[in-house]
Amino acid sequence: MKAISDKIEKKHEENNETVFIGDNQVPLHIFSEVAKYSPHRDLGSYAQSCSAFFKVARQESKARAKSLSTIFPKINIFRNLIDFCSQDNILLTFYPKGHLYKGTKQTLQKKYPEEKFISIGQGLQHVLLLSEEGDVYTKGFGENEPLQRVTGFREDEKIILVAAGCNTNYGLTSQGDLYAWGDNKYGQLGLGHERDCATPQKVTALENKKIVAIAVGAEFILALSNDNKVYAWGDNDRGQLGLDTLEKSYNTPQEVIFFKDMPVNAIYAVGGQSFVITEERVFAFGCNRFQQLGLGQDYPVHDVRLNVYRYETTPFYKSPQAIPALDSKPVVMLATSPSYTLALTASGELLAWGSNIHASRTSTPSPLKLEAFKDKRVLAVFAQDYNYVALTAEKEVYICDTVSGKAEPELIWNKEAAELLRQTMLSSSTSVREYALIKALACNPLEAKEEFKTYSRPRKCNIF
Repeated sequence: MKAISDKIEKKHEENNETVFIGDNQVPLHIFSEVAKYSPHRDLGSYAQSCSAFFKVARQESKARAKSLSTIFPKINIFRNLIDFCSQDNILLTFYPKGHLYKGTKQTLQKKYPEEKFISIGQGLQHVLLLSEEGDVYTKGFGENEPLQRVTGFREDEKIILVAAGCNTNYGLTSQGDLYAWGDNKYGQLGLGHERDCATPQKVTALENKKIVAIAVGAEFILALSNDNKVYAWGDNDRGQLGLDTLEKSYNTPQEVIFFKDMPVNAIYAVGGQSFVITEERVFAFGCNRFQQLGLGQDYPVHDVRLNVYRYETTPFYKSPQAIPALDSKPVVMLATSPSYTLALTASGELLAWGSNIHASRTSTPSPLKLEAFKDKRVLAVFAQDYNYVALTAEKEVYICDTVSGKAEPELIWNKEAAELLRQTMLSSSTSVREYALIKALACNPLEAKEEFKTYSRPRKCNIF
């Protein structure tokens, strides 16, 4: 591919567009095939070279984005520790505030060094682990908890991703089939009943749908199929399924008709709310108790319900709502927690809204830029529970605990842990960043689309 980037020119012959790769004249449709095997850095460079290549690169990037997972499958944050899989798939545990029994020094530990893992899922009281060979294990939160292998999968199917809700588990196969097991009070297993299941069961309603991404909330789940359809099932008490109904729960997958004719890039689910990133906008639905949907202070409330535990009303939205403040932002990635949300734009701007996120005990109703990162370009961000981790272009990794109310991110100064975590975050978000590159060009290219110039060498794309 390096030879391809040595010289790129554009030429029109009659009405057929051709390009020069080196000294060879090549039809544009042939270059389209070449682009399929181009690394994302080259893809970005080509996109900035001429208008013809821009179209090819954009089309290829959108195709790649269809296969992205909407979660970071190799990272898990729980209270004051981070579990993550290194580049060589060794499970590591990092204590950013020091180990409980070993002082305040930032500590990095290897867990189960005899095994290699490629995916982690966190439940309410347990952790799911997926090995390189496709074996699924579960363990408790204790430091020395033994691994227990999960059986019941078909031998001819390989699990490539695991995820967990409160006490519910999911495994996605390489063929796009979904397995589910665990608690099923709200039908969140998607099996057509509400009986708990101790062993993995295939969600037969999604057979032949080829699921490419899943997002798991507290007791519900969203799934994105290869043909761009969004499915939802489980608890719907706050409208988090986006079905525009007040039906309390669904025990089989339901297509979210709202997104039927929209190109969907990513899905997110957490707590009692959901988010969907389409090609043009970001949509939110479900619980909005902490303003975590980001709809704004004056956005009309659709429905409210009494919180029987706190004797207060909780606003919620049963159908997807576009987040107004993000309409002009090329959002490529979200980081979601039960009480706040972060959005990363293609230019590296980090926005946040919800509870305790802007160094305040009050809730922020609309997306605002995080002051701590106002002079930094963020490459990736991941949130879970009350903590988030952000990676900057300066190769710095920050962690923030929002429970304190200070909401001030702290630099991870343990160099080994920071570098290993940086590598994991970049590898986990490759597909997202590829799409970010093209989306940034679409919203703010180096030149106006009708004024693309030809360069002897492609420019280095500044998204990275």
